[in-house]
Amino acid sequence: MAKLRVPRERVEKMLVERIRVGEDLDAKVKVAEKTGGYGDWLHLLEVWRNDTISELKAAYEGKDIAFEFEAVTGITEQSSPQFTFQHSTRKVRYGIMQLERLIERLQLALPESEDVAGISARPNGRTNYPAKQCCCQGEWQRGFALWHHRD
Repeated sequence: MAKLRVPRERVEKMLVERIRVGEDLDAKVKVAEKTGGYGDWLHLLEVWRNDTISELKAAYEGKDIAFEFEAVTGITEQSSPQFTFQHSTRKVRYGIMQLERLIERLQLALPESEDVAGISARPNGRTNYPAKQCCCQGEWQRGFALWHHRD
């Protein structure tokens, strides 16, 4: 579950800006192909990718959101800048799509200062209830263990 570090509006604004920069980079693919500026374009891709990862880490708690973006935009260096370029152009599109999905999922993210009652971080899904004394056993038990007191 994604939890925000900053207000939702600020995260949305950041995501829209990162998409815009990515679309500008995607539009420059033709220029790089026409002029042979593969290394320059790859440098711009690296800057966009690193800046976006940094912004995602600042906006969301944990590493999952930034890692998702990092995974879809990862670049494998080939034998030459031209071959690396050919294999990397689609990574921009994947990154833009990932950022668009984050905007769609933004309404599901927990706000920065809010915890949702009833959602447990424990893997078994149990919630910790306050300790209560069990009348049957005469010792302190957790609330979830008091199943035998159900009506």
